Amino acid sequence: RGDIAEAHSTALDARAIRWGVVTNKAERFTRPVTEALGLAARTAVIVSGDTTPHAKPHPAPLLHAAMQLGVDATHCVYVGDDLRDVQAGNAAGQSPEDAARLARYAALAQAASEKKLAAVLLGQHADDQVV
Repeated sequence: RGDIAEAHSTALDARAIRWGVVTNKAERFTRPVTEALGLAARTAVIVSGDTTPHAKPHPAPLLHAAMQLGVDATHCVYVGDDLRDVQAGNAAGQSPEDAARLARYAALAQAASEKKLAAVLLGQHADDQVV
């Protein structure tokens, strides 16, 4: 999945759409994974499971990410691969997307650009890979 994450983040970068990672993993696990994938230096925000008092499906992590980006949460789309991601996105007033339905992030980046979204937040799967 590292290649997929790279391709997706590159497509978002090419359109100057800020993106971040929101995961339920503790920071001590999140940071090494995102660094190993070369994403940590490029992402605008990383929110780990212990960043806020609540984990997904609570909206707090997504709202915190949007706040860190300086954007309204409703101007973000949240991409995840689990029901809790969709629940968190809905609760945060974002447009949650199921990662399995997004064959290419280039399409996501195009859609985000067309919708004039301020940011895209990516979920991180339980197997320690960024999706």
